Amino acid sequence: MISRFERGSSSDAGSWALYFASLGIRVAPAFEVDHQGRCGCLNSACLRPGKHPLFQEDWSTASTDTAQIKSWWRRRPSANLLVQTGSRSKLLVIDADTRAGGIRSLEALQERFCELRNSFLVRSGSGGRHVYLHTSRRWRSGTDSVCSGIDVRGEGGYVIGPGSHHFSGVRYTAESLRPILPVGAELESHLRQIGVGGPVSQKNARTRKEPPDRPAETALGNRSPALIDELGKPIPPVRR
Repeated sequence: MISRFERGSSSDAGSWALYFASLGIRVAPAFEVDHQGRCGCLNSACLRPGKHPLFQEDWSTASTDTAQIKSWWRRRPSANLLVQTGSRSKLLVIDADTRAGGIRSLEALQERFCELRNSFLVRSGSGGRHVYLHTSRRWRSGTDSVCSGIDVRGEGGYVIGPGSHHFSGVRYTAESLRPILPVGAELESHLRQIGVGGPVSQKNARTRKEPPDRPAETALGNRSPALIDELGKPIPPVRR
């Protein structure tokens, strides 16, 4: 599997899901987007196309089980990839947006903290950057947590992973198969100073139970398509 990724960083989302699972990182399918940028949730007014969990009844569902992951993508091969962050995956993601000078701010931070330069990095479909970091600590998720344009994905959070498609048609890609480096002492100290660390409560862990744009009705009737595959059969229960 590794050699396949070394030949290119635009492998499909299902293959990346298996790769992350091999590292102990929990993954799940997210709704795909079609060639016109419409979300597979079937909600014509969806505010987050391709960026919310397929399992809407329990958005925290995810797994590292190979058989389960293969089953998910066999049933829905076009699904985007949801990568869970926080203590459940021992993963922290620094998410730099193109808005508010986020990329420039990230570059400045990369000069200070070598793990931000050298760790696994994904270029998002919108042109942002996701720096993946290994951590055994709990970090708060939040928007503009580091500075304007740089978010933190920690407890209760997730990012859309490589191989997924943005509604613009651009694919999320890994810049290279770098290792996921641990959060160093200096970066940890910096994050704590700006208030990202410390105790994480249910209130500040981003523990919403479902996306706000969940459709009330779909083409499948008054049930959400969350636990239905493309053949209209129930997706089997998750093996955790």
